[in-house]
Amino acid sequence: MTSTLVEANAYTEKPPVAPDHGDRCGLSHRQLMRAHLYMEANLGEPLTLGDIAAAACLSRSHFARAFRASTDCSVMAYLYRLRVERAMALLREGRMSISELSAALGFAHQSHFTRVFRRLVGMNPRVFGRRYGEASAEFLKKKHGQSN
Repeated sequence: MTSTLVEANAYTEKPPVAPDHGDRCGLSHRQLMRAHLYMEANLGEPLTLGDIAAAACLSRSHFARAFRASTDCSVMAYLYRLRVERAMALLREGRMSISELSAALGFAHQSHFTRVFRRLVGMNPRVFGRRYGEASAEFLKKKHGQSN
C-alpha cells in the first residue's frame, strides 16, 4: 500500500467503486459522487461522518455501511486518502511549509498529518517534497548550472 499513492492518484479522478456483488447495499453512483465531491470541496474543514452523510442525503449509520460496501474502505480512511493526495500535489508545488499544509488540509496537528502521510505514502512529507517537488527540481537545476 505504501507506493499506491505515489504511483497514481486514482481517488481524485473519480471515486472507486467496489465490485458489484449483486446486492443493493452500496451507494448509488449519485450518492457516492455527492459524498466524494463534498469531501474534496471541504478537505480543510473538520468533517464528520454526519456532514458527509448529509451531503449524500442518508443517515450516518446507513451511509457508513453503504460507503464501505461501495468503496471497500471506511469514510474516514477515504477522507484521509483525499487529504494526502492533495498534500502530495501541494508538496510538489513547494510553496507551503508542512505545518501550513497540515492546517490547510484539516489536520489538527502536524504530527498527525505526518503519521497519516507516512502510512499512506511510505515516506514523510518533507522527504516527499524534497524528492518530488518543483522547488527541489529548480534548486537542483541551479546547483548544477542547468538553465531553461
